[in-house]
Amino acid sequence: SVLCYISHSCSESTLILLNCLQYIFILSLVVLFFFLRIRRPPRSTLSSSSAASDVYKRQKQCYVRALELDPQYSVAWTNLGTVGGGEVQGQQYTAKQCYVRALELDPQYSVAWTNLGTVGGGEVQGQQYTAKQCYVRALEINPHNSYAWTNL
Repeated sequence: SVLCYISHSCSESTLILLNCLQYIFILSLVVLFFFLRIRRPPRSTLSSSSAASDVYKRQKQCYVRALELDPQYSVAWTNLGTVGGGEVQGQQYTAKQCYVRALELDPQYSVAWTNLGTVGGGEVQGQQYTAKQCYVRALEINPHNSYAWTNL
């Protein structure tokens, strides 16, 4: 090892110091490994679907809170739709209803048009739109909306 090589040219106190440093280094690696294992549960106990579900729940809570603070925030309505909808101020909204609400607030919101298309279209301000019409409308607003192009 390194200590054997160094031992020919070092004093005894230097060798003891190097030996202690080597043990401290090894101990710190063991402690680091131990704490990393504690912080993250084994993969077998945490399924990816439950982790994703937890993320969606947290996102949904944030979007609902944003809408409680500002019910006219079209981006939050669209985002709430992407996590399946939710309850806002005592009323339950589906994903489609969230996208429609976003478009009632901002008819020029290309992302909301695209998302409405992904759920089959819907009625916005009294007019019925098919999925294809939603994608076309999204592209009229933003011709660079690659997601709308992909779904068209």
